[in-house]
Amino acid sequence: MLYSFQILTVPGPDSGPSIMFTFSDKRYLINCGEGTQRFCQEHKVKLLKLKSIIFTKPKWSATSGIPGMLLTTADQGLTELNLIGPSNFGAFVNATRFFRNVNSMKTNYMNHNDSDKFIFEDENLKIESIFTIPCITGVKRKMSDEEEKVECYQKYCNKKENLPVFSYIFTGPEVRVSDIDIKKKKKVLNNSPVGDLSEGKSVTLEDGSVVHPHQVLEKAKPILKTIIIECPKVDYIESLISNQKFDILYGKNDIENPIGFIIHIVGDGVLNDKRYIDWMNKFCPISHIILNHEFNPHEVIFVGSSKLQRDLNYLDEKIFPLPYYNVEPLKSFTNLDYTLPSNTILGEPLMSVVISPNVKLDYSESIKNSVDFLRWKILKSNTELVLKPKFLLEPFIRRCEAAKKAIKLKEKDLQNLNNENLEVDKDDYYSKTFIIPLGTGSAIPSKYRNVSSTLVILPSKSVIILDCGEATLGQIIRHYGPDTTNNEILKNLKLMFISHMHADHHLGFLSIYKKWLKVRKPNAQLNVICPVFFVYWLRDYNVFEDIQLANLNLIDAQTFNALTLSNVLDGNALKFFLKVGSVDKNRIQKIKKGLLEDMGVKNIEVAEVKHCKEAFGIAITDHNVGKIVFSGDCRPSESLITIGVGAEILIHEATFEDEMIEEAISKRHSTIGEAIDVALKMEAKRLLLTHFSQRYPNLPSLNFDSVEDNKKLTVNDMKISAEDNFVVKENVTESGETPSTSISEESTNNKNSEKDIILASTLRQEKINKSNLLIGVSFDSMRINLKDFWKLQYFIEPIKYLFNDEGHLIDNRNNFKNLK
Repeated sequence: MLYSFQILTVPGPDSGPSIMFTFSDKRYLINCGEGTQRFCQEHKVKLLKLKSIIFTKPKWSATSGIPGMLLTTADQGLTELNLIGPSNFGAFVNATRFFRNVNSMKTNYMNHNDSDKFIFEDENLKIESIFTIPCITGVKRKMSDEEEKVECYQKYCNKKENLPVFSYIFTGPEVRVSDIDIKKKKKVLNNSPVGDLSEGKSVTLEDGSVVHPHQVLEKAKPILKTIIIECPKVDYIESLISNQKFDILYGKNDIENPIGFIIHIVGDGVLNDKRYIDWMNKFCPISHIILNHEFNPHEVIFVGSSKLQRDLNYLDEKIFPLPYYNVEPLKSFTNLDYTLPSNTILGEPLMSVVISPNVKLDYSESIKNSVDFLRWKILKSNTELVLKPKFLLEPFIRRCEAAKKAIKLKEKDLQNLNNENLEVDKDDYYSKTFIIPLGTGSAIPSKYRNVSSTLVILPSKSVIILDCGEATLGQIIRHYGPDTTNNEILKNLKLMFISHMHADHHLGFLSIYKKWLKVRKPNAQLNVICPVFFVYWLRDYNVFEDIQLANLNLIDAQTFNALTLSNVLDGNALKFFLKVGSVDKNRIQKIKKGLLEDMGVKNIEVAEVKHCKEAFGIAITDHNVGKIVFSGDCRPSESLITIGVGAEILIHEATFEDEMIEEAISKRHSTIGEAIDVALKMEAKRLLLTHFSQRYPNLPSLNFDSVEDNKKLTVNDMKISAEDNFVVKENVTESGETPSTSISEESTNNKNSEKDIILASTLRQEKINKSNLLIGVSFDSMRINLKDFWKLQYFIEPIKYLFNDEGHLIDNRNNFKNLK
């Protein structure tokens, strides 16, 4: 029987620890934090055979990926799943009812009841739980008795932040090993049902002779046990090491209870505690695998998006900065005060351990990808000359150089313009206003685009987050690094805006909030404008884990009315608030005034938009810059245009290409052309397109030309040679763009001819030229300020040459036949 486990993710900027046990017919996942489904999708970890997800602690870091995982696996056809967690796990599941819709999947919830007595067993695995609680340092107690544990927990550690955690002992099925010599003597044919023998059944051969199991099979041999230890703090050590379930596993490796591997998921200080090291050494010479955020290097795990960022960095290193990564851990085993067992190793993403039929470590799939980034950094630091990295293709490099040349010429022209025609006073403020798209895809994360999130930095250094899909915190850390994230971004975070309750727009909130609590300024509160159902979600989740709701200033987007902590926790008050039709305007104005003063902005306006129930867009007016408008998810909405008139920048969803207008209407999203139309009606100066359907992993078909002399730039400056002809698209217009259009809802019942589509696109282009609207396409981890926004129009042409027809990033290792 093939039986193995694989380390999927390790503690790092964008993931927590997760492990997959694999059998031929089923899979079992340990922990499912943010980013797990994206990791599995990118690295082709099959989820269709997933049977159970087991959790080691009742914390967001271990459970946050569940809503997204359920939605993804249900879409893939999974019909049933076991969720095994602590006694209050039902509270977590109940809280997700506001945005979880997986009626096609049967979900079984199995609670531990917070004890050592829980045992899960099926045909593949026997799973025993180890109940561990925090204890006061220096107080010695025996922890073998269940009642004493509970009493100790209630007496000394009755705090929600010190919840019990669970370790597990995994035991695989017994396997009978075939005796080849006996099989030959008894003439067991190759096509005989040998599987029946392994199940204890006798087999009759063609010659009539009967072969019994005991004749051809050796005595059943138990498979090696695997232990997963969860020890988040040194306070948990005493409870863990004194558990009597480990007593029969110490010393020599008993043939009846053989241990192969112990995986240690440990927090800060645990490996530097003599009690823990002495306990590790009690076990026979087995392999110990360590998972800890200080000892595991912060290597890139989302390889596709990071490679794209690396290539775009060649185009402009300021707008497309390289992601943060660290090939060396923050700490080494040599820094410890005590010596770990000799066979202790660090877990690596995608390293595998085969347990049966033969034990072996397998690093063939392990992520080793930082070499390319390291080489690129060395090139940047060792020479001022712009070198051409070997991993880039010549067509892309030529177009990059042409774009850089065109940008330099444009910059020179701008410098020579008459100052009377420039907003010189605003120029400095524009250069200090940054838009950082952190997630530019829709619905589910993909290889190149994470789910929705946008970071805005104002000239005052106030930080705003517009939506925050799963793994947004990881995206911030990868963009800025841990120190800048903590000291500049999170400390200056003034507002988080949740546009609506779809999971891909808010599942990253709690990770950001919990991190903000650790680094916030004294007495600071975090302002959150959100739908009222988001308040329900936080209220109900707080039953599962204390998230310190008192530090949130929750503001209902519909009425712009603050929901204080008493409103949130008092069900009667909340019901009253929802039933009352009139609102205290004076109270609203007071709250709004306080919010504006805290953020240092002139005005904030919220508009309900056409998408789902309680979906909103927002316009934030800075004293020096003007309006920054965000659409959230929506159809073109007059309400958004009203509050956004004269916007300096509109960040608008563009889920579909124009040809998919009917799907855009049915799913209440916008096409690219419709987003442009909204910007034109709003008289916005800049439009940043985002929230692309994951069917467009690279660039969707763009039916606009925002570079005034694009044709001249393409033909002359880019110097397309004969060898590049294979890259040119077929069926294009004279301007070099794929024909497309935007169709209003009223005209969707009539099929537009190709001529009508081209005409609509042409008319829109004329309006763009007259309005001088600047249009940019967003990519994850792009950093653009308002002053340099015009540069984005020059990047579209080179970026087209980074992908093949299937939407995959190409480099010199790919066959040229795969190019467009």
